[in-house]
Amino acid sequence: SYLTVTLPTPLSDMSVVTLPESGGDDADAAKKRIIITGGCDSPDGNVYKDVGGGNFECASLSDKAYAFDPIHPHSQFQAWNGEFKTLNDMPRKRS
Repeated sequence: SYLTVTLPTPLSDMSVVTLPESGGDDADAAKKRIIITGGCDSPDGNVYKDVGGGNFECASLSDKAYAFDPIHPHSQFQAWNGEFKTLNDMPRKRS
């Protein structure tokens, strides 16, 4: 399966953590919430720089934070789905 939704803002190299969802006693309470923070938000992405042996750099970092609530497919033939929620911006930009 693949995910049919996309991030609200294109990002790469962001930090991700999963949190258990609190709530009821049913099977949906076992879902995870995925928190995505920061990352490279440059339209060019990470760009190769031939300096000091070569490396990749990002021209712009993000202070954005998002929560993703995945929805498990009902069959093996269905793709994963879910919803993104925009959270408050972080106090500073970070990769």
